[in-house]
Amino acid sequence: MRDGWLESLREESDEESLHRLWQEIRQYLHFLASRSLDRSLASKVDASDIAQHSLLEMQNDFHRFKGTTKEELKAWLERLVLHNVRDSSRKYIQSEKRNVRREKVFSDSDRDPLPTKSPSASEVYIKQESDINLAIALNRLPTSIRQLVELRFRRGLSVSQIALLMNISEYKVRSQVDQAITLLRRELTDLE
Repeated sequence: MRDGWLESLREESDEESLHRLWQEIRQYLHFLASRSLDRSLASKVDASDIAQHSLLEMQNDFHRFKGTTKEELKAWLERLVLHNVRDSSRKYIQSEKRNVRREKVFSDSDRDPLPTKSPSASEVYIKQESDINLAIALNRLPTSIRQLVELRFRRGLSVSQIALLMNISEYKVRSQVDQAITLLRRELTDLE
């Protein structure tokens, strides 16, 4: 999240700035929700639903927020999201009656081995902050370039596959990927 959120929320701001601010907060809430939702809820609840509900709660209850720092705001937002995730979990998972036919017996060989080293709290925080900033920076890219980045780096398609799929030359794909990387670096620098 960029600096100045608290001030912008508490002050009168022009409509366009306030709209951009709400979009950034919504993106952050979506990130938190998608990170917190259990996979078993995927068919019942979407991270966007949780983010939207949390954003409405935030707007309604912001006058109760007494924090003064960005970290306190993030912690408050995270509590809102986690509360809404827990409510959804209770509604769809925990409220179902126990059905013995659904139970499965697992042997010791079915269990995942314990991780050998877990990340520290600061490593987790830094990773989350980087992920959030990257999501915000990606959303600021033009749609066509964002789509290219998605195909190249998230789906792992080759330059030639992307060129065929988008009906453009391989040179243009390479050029736009380079442009996307430059734009992302600039956006990420602005967000820090």
